[in-house]
Amino acid sequence: MSSPQPKAFSLGRTLARIIAWLVAVVVVLVAAVAAFIVMFDWNHAKPYVNEKVSEAIGRPFAIEGDIKVGWQRPPGETGWRAWVPWPRFSATQIEIANPDWTKSPHFATLDEIDFEVAVLPLLVHDIVIPAINLVNPSIDVERLVDGRNNWTFKLPASSGPSTWRLDLHDITFASGNI
Repeated sequence: MSSPQPKAFSLGRTLARIIAWLVAVVVVLVAAVAAFIVMFDWNHAKPYVNEKVSEAIGRPFAIEGDIKVGWQRPPGETGWRAWVPWPRFSATQIEIANPDWTKSPHFATLDEIDFEVAVLPLLVHDIVIPAINLVNPSIDVERLVDGRNNWTFKLPASSGPSTWRLDLHDITFASGNI
């Protein structure tokens, strides 16, 4: 005769194996995504980024240099959140064009921009950027007698308020000109 003990033991063992496989699959997927982000040549995304930013600000925007994405453990985080890495983005040689009527062809140029994004707040539609670092920004500010200026952008009409919230803490400059 068989007792219920072996069936219960067998069921528990099967459940443990299923859970172990699920955890393993999740870990492998997270590792694959992290490896993709680190190893992908993000310069292939430049045309898409340039187009989307140009549409958003109503002027030509261009990243002429490299785009890099990496992972960094968040500074100052404690507890389990310290183990969740943040993506760090950087781009070099960025240009924003001026309107046709201005003297200078560029409204802004900068040698480099870099920033990191907190991952966990993205789950609740919060974009948390502790700091944006701008290296050698140059901004050309012009205003005509008729009141036109080059720092007002023609943003596309919005269909309603966004469900996303931006939380930008600091903007730092490493030299620059206005």
